[in-house]
Parts: sequence; C-alpha cells; structure tokens
Amino acid sequence: GRTVELEGITGTLVRLGRENGVPTPVNDALYAILKPWANRIQSSLE
Repeated sequence: GRTVELEGITGTLVRLGRENGVPTPVNDALYAILKPWANRIQSSLE
C-alpha cells in the first residue's frame, strides 16, 4: 500500500500559513478531517 501524503502536502501548507500569518481555512479543515483517517491507514501499514 501507499502512504498518505497528508503531512507533506496539506500539513506543510497549514504549517507555513501559521508561520507566516496567512489564513488557510480550507486546508486547516481538510487536515483536521483527514488526519485521523491518515493515522489509521499508517497504523495498518506498520
């Protein structure tokens, strides 16, 4: 199986937005919704 690239794509956008004071509300919401799902997938691959 392939890993989810949530951290590398959406996580990076969210982090950079926070560091630079740029709101990223859509990415924040996507990250919050998908993070638990990505964690379950990652756990099943280990």
